[in-house]
Amino acid sequence: MTGDTANHYVLSLGRPDWDVRFDLDKSQAAKTRRRIFDMIAAASST
Repeated sequence: MTGDTANHYVLSLGRPDWDVRFDLDKSQAAKTRRRIFDMIAAASST
């Protein structure tokens, strides 16, 4: 799941609001990245 969400292993995680050329809907892509990363963080903290 994170392979498609985090296009760059450092930048996408550190700056989820930065878009990449593969983002067709840049606003929605940033929202999706933040949501997915939040889910991963919540799951790893349990």
